[in-house]
Amino acid sequence: MSIRPGLAGAFPLAVLLLPAFSWAGDDADEKLFRKVMARILSTDLARKEYPDKYVWPPKHFIKPDSVKELNAYATASEKLGAEFDSASGKIRPVVMITEGYLKNVVKGNENVLAAIMGHEFAHLTRDHVGGRKGETLLLLLAFSRDDEIEADLDGVRYAVAAGYPYK
Repeated sequence: MSIRPGLAGAFPLAVLLLPAFSWAGDDADEKLFRKVMARILSTDLARKEYPDKYVWPPKHFIKPDSVKELNAYATASEKLGAEFDSASGKIRPVVMITEGYLKNVVKGNENVLAAIMGHEFAHLTRDHVGGRKGETLLLLLAFSRDDEIEADLDGVRYAVAAGYPYK
């Protein structure tokens, strides 16, 4: 599968979000992912709490060729997909989910996906991804228990701000 930028939807923020979107095809999971991320990123809360040290908006995508993986993550590591923006001198961090997670956990449930992606986005807003210790994949993606609880709580706030139910 190839990753291609773009947005096929009528979201008010679509033009602003184009450079950050990536996806592998055009199935229902990808449409759902784009919809959820557009709603989360279009909230005042998300924009207000996003760290100035990063390029807005974060890169967000479904990891291609990942049907056998069950994961979602946030990172500011260029080794894991974040990009350096030479114009601003800042990093564009990443929030992503795997195809396997979408198929086997989310199962088309928009509310579940909003909670998951809100959680991953919260790792960026709380800057849990900044100054990660170590260079291995595990250390770059590992967060403390407190970081995870914080991301859980803030993730619900982002989902609710985007109009998703809290239950």
